[in-house]
Amino acid sequence: TSHTGLIELQRGRVGNRRLPFWPMRWLPTQPAELKRLACADWLGFVQHGDDDGVAETAMDVLARLVEPYAIAA
Repeated sequence: TSHTGLIELQRGRVGNRRLPFWPMRWLPTQPAELKRLACADWLGFVQHGDDDGVAETAMDVLARLVEPYAIAA
């Protein structure tokens, strides 16, 4: 009941967590950030990191959004 208005971006199995430092909790974000994330490239859940000259993917955007809330390992 706590999950409403969800938009499924992709479905499938993932071998391991793509953002292991993220505690999977609610994070404060601005509507513009969520729109950028939802409209980004989710194909294959690819993450480029800091590759120069490569277009930013949805996973890159998501990693940047959640990193400030990372749990210290």
